[in-house]
Amino acid sequence: MSIEKLPKKLKDIFTEIRSGEVEQGINNLNSIKGFEAQKNIALAEIFYYNDDYDSAMEKDESSLLHEDKWYAGNILIEHFFAYTYGAMISNQIERAINFYNFFLECKEQLDLPSYSINQYRYQVEQHLLKLKGFKNVKIDPPLLDVLKEGKDKEEFEKLLKENRPKLNPDSIEGIEYILHFMITDSKSSDVFECYENYADQIRIENIHIDIARLYALSGKTKRSQETLIRYAEKCWWPVEHFQILPMKVFEYDELKTVLTSELKQQILEVPKATIKK
Repeated sequence: MSIEKLPKKLKDIFTEIRSGEVEQGINNLNSIKGFEAQKNIALAEIFYYNDDYDSAMEKDESSLLHEDKWYAGNILIEHFFAYTYGAMISNQIERAINFYNFFLECKEQLDLPSYSINQYRYQVEQHLLKLKGFKNVKIDPPLLDVLKEGKDKEEFEKLLKENRPKLNPDSIEGIEYILHFMITDSKSSDVFECYENYADQIRIENIHIDIARLYALSGKTKRSQETLIRYAEKCWWPVEHFQILPMKVFEYDELKTVLTSELKQQILEVPKATIKK
């Protein structure tokens, strides 16, 4: 691998963009020479959130082939989902199919371990299926259900005491453990009640995302959108400096109805976290 170390000035610009100073940050990117792949990843994320799918796809096409320049593997996975989403919503299916085939062809020409090539083949195969209209392919997150009946919170409190006896069920760590199970096995109204009591304290990003999915499925669009803003502002953390927006939102079919242009602009502008020290 040829991972590139970013200069502090460039890192500061990415931090500026994450803080909500998007236009100024983009202008400042032009003052830095080199590091085109990393800069294009950041620009692609902005374009996806601005509904400019043609430009977003262009930036991804020019940068994802160079993913050996950074460490975080989630960038390729998340951008593939966003790229496929963008291709489908903007009716650029053929373009996306051609890119995925070209991407795989390039990777197969490299002297890579078989497990790496097999992983690339798997990802491309799955996204080609999505582009061809297949539903619930293997890479898609399992769908959630809105439940009218289910296990009581007390059952999971007992489970907590058995498996994590040092955790207090009223502590935020205990609540996060309990909610993890309630989301799929409890009455959804009970899930919402538990979540809303602790929403601003919960630190696990998947809980916020799954609650937003449940709200969307329940027709509670405003609640779902509020949850996604809370997630972006309080619980999403970049791994690499040039990750400036939470791209996981494009993975979930349940969220597509609530990901309005207005919501994406709000998430784009809200101050978000920086790299964990």
